[in-house]
Amino acid sequence: MKILYDHQIFNKQRYGGISRYFFELMNSLAKDREIEVALSLYFSNNAFIRNAPFSAHHTYSPRIRIGFDSVVRHLKKKNLKHSKRMLLEQKFDILHPTYYDPYFLDFLQDKPFVLTIHDMTHEIHPEFFS
Repeated sequence: MKILYDHQIFNKQRYGGISRYFFELMNSLAKDREIEVALSLYFSNNAFIRNAPFSAHHTYSPRIRIGFDSVVRHLKKKNLKHSKRMLLEQKFDILHPTYYDPYFLDFLQDKPFVLTIHDMTHEIHPEFFS
């Protein structure tokens, strides 16, 4: 069985509970000989997946001062494009998105997916979050 995880949370978090959860899940599943873990990610500075055996992503320098925000936006777009390409290839059995942007729904065809929502506080009470 091949499980595809997408880029979403690894764009958003360098450290964080959700990215830690997905790292631990993928790391555990990757040890099972009957499960192949794939991560559709080109660029990330997430600390948990830095040396993960299931990822071949690249890091980028946070020392860039001028234009750093535009560089990060560009890298996020590359990650999204890479995820869409992997979805179109259909070389997976199950998709497990790492966050809840529904971009993937148009690409699934007949493949099943699992969506984990960890906390809805910021959606239910947006007035408390910037």
